[in-house]
Amino acid sequence: MFGRVLVQPTGSKPVPISQAIRNTSRVTLPGVIPEIDIWRVANLMLKRYGNKAKAHSDRHGEELTTSGDDAGAAVWRRITGAIEQLTNTIPPGPLH
Repeated sequence: MFGRVLVQPTGSKPVPISQAIRNTSRVTLPGVIPEIDIWRVANLMLKRYGNKAKAHSDRHGEELTTSGDDAGAAVWRRITGAIEQLTNTIPPGPLH
């Protein structure tokens, strides 16, 4: 059986993550970048680089992969995915 994942909200004792999520509207997990921050960076990349934002994002990810920073590269892959979604002009289904 897997052990329980514990988090320690500021100024309190460690509690199971499921309880922490139920008890608060926002839980900060160490080392995890919130999804809203990924979308913020994607928007900033689009504002700064326009139609070259995806290429810049890909380049950041490749540089981090080459340097051995797999966690950083994973973050940039998430940002690249968000950029792709923001720039997708094809509707997900048939138009009515």
